[in-house]
Amino acid sequence: MARSKSLWSLLAVVAFCFTAGTSFALPKLPATCGHSLIGSYAFYFWDPDFGMAGSGVFSAQPTAHLPGGPCTSDVTGGVISCNADGNEYLSEIVDGEVSLFRGEGTMYFVTTSDEICGLEPSIEFDVALVSGGNTVLLNTNGSQYVLGDEEEPNAGYDTFLRGRAYNASQSESEILMGCYNLSFWSADGATVGNCSLCFGSPPGSSGAVTSGDCHCNSDATEYSSAIASGEYFLELDGAGILYVETSGGNICGFTPYLEFDINLANGGATIVGNCDGLENIIGGTEPNTGYDLPCAFEGYRY
Repeated sequence: MARSKSLWSLLAVVAFCFTAGTSFALPKLPATCGHSLIGSYAFYFWDPDFGMAGSGVFSAQPTAHLPGGPCTSDVTGGVISCNADGNEYLSEIVDGEVSLFRGEGTMYFVTTSDEICGLEPSIEFDVALVSGGNTVLLNTNGSQYVLGDEEEPNAGYDTFLRGRAYNASQSESEILMGCYNLSFWSADGATVGNCSLCFGSPPGSSGAVTSGDCHCNSDATEYSSAIASGEYFLELDGAGILYVETSGGNICGFTPYLEFDINLANGGATIVGNCDGLENIIGGTEPNTGYDLPCAFEGYRY
């Protein structure tokens, strides 16, 4: 009987709280901020409305956060390469931050005085983590200023970049090895294609392309080109360049030569990047297809 009276007393209190307009709720479980970014990430992006594509690598280290608050990481360095307006831009990342709550939030980079893709020296992205934090989906944030700071104009303002980043934490010995399929697409033109490339053992910091082929649909015309040779060069952070030469056919109807800005991820099993915007291959005299084809790409070892 005593238990019955206690139950009815509790129900009466609850009813009174509702009728009196007083909130009555169970205690909330502590919120967690979710995954944070740690280590190096290789990323690429493109503008589907404009001839602009780029890629790069950045490093991030988690910082302390309050319980229930966002996960934050400091961006400690990196580089961005970009093909835009028929020009090649290179910007060094010197600062930045990632702020996430349950895997979603914002990320911004501050570069040297160089302009990102010819726009502004800083850029802000909306980001979402997937695959346990190993992959980051990203698109430019439309704010005019980075974090509302009027001293930091946002290169993403009125520029509609979208892309992806992959965990690139790796040892210095990781290289391109075996064979890869690369899928590429023009940032704003009627060109899509794929290249299958096989690599030999590299002497030092460079490696040779031993065989491959590229298939391309450009302006409703199908092109097929056999790769005769090529080479790649890597920095310690997994960023570098890759160029290929065909046995005579033009890649996508442009030239027999194509140079990529590349970034290794997932222990070297993934490669992402963009068509390099330089007019000639490795600063030489051979014309570069990437000069007329601002493309983005991602590739995987098979």
